[in-house]
Amino acid sequence: MLGSTVAAQLPGGPAAESAVGAGAEEITLQLLYQLIVILLATRLVTALVRRLGQTDVSGEILAGVLLGPSLLGALFPGLIHTLFPVSTGPIFTGLAQVGLILLLFQIGLEFEFRRHLGASLRPIVAISAVGLAVPFVMGYLTAPWFHARLSEPVSLFGFQLFFAVAMSITAIPVLGRILMELGLSHTRTAALTIGDVSGWIVLGAISLLVNGAFSWGWVVPRLAGLAVYLVLVFLVIRKPLRRAIADELTRHGGLRPTFVPYIVILLFVSAAVTSNLGVFAIIGGFVIGVAVHDDRRFVQEWKGRVWPIVWVFFLPIFFAYTGLRTDIGAIRVGQAS
Repeated sequence: MLGSTVAAQLPGGPAAESAVGAGAEEITLQLLYQLIVILLATRLVTALVRRLGQTDVSGEILAGVLLGPSLLGALFPGLIHTLFPVSTGPIFTGLAQVGLILLLFQIGLEFEFRRHLGASLRPIVAISAVGLAVPFVMGYLTAPWFHARLSEPVSLFGFQLFFAVAMSITAIPVLGRILMELGLSHTRTAALTIGDVSGWIVLGAISLLVNGAFSWGWVVPRLAGLAVYLVLVFLVIRKPLRRAIADELTRHGGLRPTFVPYIVILLFVSAAVTSNLGVFAIIGGFVIGVAVHDDRRFVQEWKGRVWPIVWVFFLPIFFAYTGLRTDIGAIRVGQAS
């Protein structure tokens, strides 16, 4: 016992792999510096953009852009590599994606889909189909022009598919958060806008198609698996889950801290399932949110107990990290490769 403790502290010992060794402390210190800078920058920039009538999400993205290669990296290239080394990229990617899953869960909870959309499926389907098909076709037809200007060789058909979907889907995380910040999440317009997740499903299907080298034998089972999973959630799991939540709220007068981990585990399991099916982990978070969003008391309890830490920690990391990876200087207008 004593020998292993001493060895963990010796140079060249297993400290780098220990959760409490010198290597872990060095990583922690680096991460703390990054978090301090990101959270401080996002607070300062969001305070400024609010005065200009903008939302927090725009300020967080702008803060990331200012901290990234577009400004800080251009002025002090050595500083940005010291502060945000490539080695910590996976850590921030993981934190950002966890935040995104929690955000999509909150969007699924926040927007009252059944109340606003339940009795009018036909116009919703028509609007969604047209809103997806028109930009998809236009994107597909114009993609060859952009493909010819790529600096690296890419499959034309695959590029056309991705470009077409990119032109036709909505940035649900950004739009959803903006609508929540503006207090519009309970409106019919918000439910119509966010309710159209079909584009993300299509994007996932196209990702499957490209990753599977256009092999339908590889893609179809995964799409079938997604359909089975959605049926399982909404027709099998949903009722007992809602019953368990209602029982928790009734018996204890609210959401106990000991109950929250089970919801988080279920949320992450759902995200893992959809990720394994190739249709993005965030869809799994959204699905569970929609499945339980009718219980408005649970929604309020979740917003009061869990959502604040997501709002002040995970979301600034996600949106700032998005801006941090953006290099405006890399855009070259009018230049073809």
